[in-house]
Amino acid sequence: MNFKGMFLLVAVIALAVIMPACWWKSKDEPSMRIANVLSATLYDDAHITGSIHVPFEELEKIATSWNKDIPVVTYCSNYACSASASAARTLQRMGFSDVHAYEGGTAEWKQLGYPVTGKAEQGYLEHKMEKPDEHDDSVIEAKDLLAMMHEKGLLEDEAAA
Repeated sequence: MNFKGMFLLVAVIALAVIMPACWWKSKDEPSMRIANVLSATLYDDAHITGSIHVPFEELEKIATSWNKDIPVVTYCSNYACSASASAARTLQRMGFSDVHAYEGGTAEWKQLGYPVTGKAEQGYLEHKMEKPDEHDDSVIEAKDLLAMMHEKGLLEDEAAA
């Protein structure tokens, strides 16, 4: 076998070994994370469809295993809850590059008719709250989060409201 043939053989073997690992990694890596930072009881009752439960107290520990370049949106119950903004600041301090807080939380999401998983029996879900006038640039609105979820493939097109 000549040098050119040997080079091609080595290149093909290298690709066969390296590429599946790359594909495997990208399949396991989410396109974004939507983290509910409430208690397990509130998460189980109602949460944004496609979100994960990350108790606020465990956020730093859990997030150490996450890719810091993947978008993360944190949320809690409603505008009266400050845990989503605190969680977003924690992730930013940890070096995450694309972090937003959805401060309307589960309550606003449900009230807008967007997809929620769970029985949704908690009283706070029906209580309408006024959106604060001021917020920082890391806050994301419900319609923008919904669009991002569709873009990243977390929701089916039929779920668009």
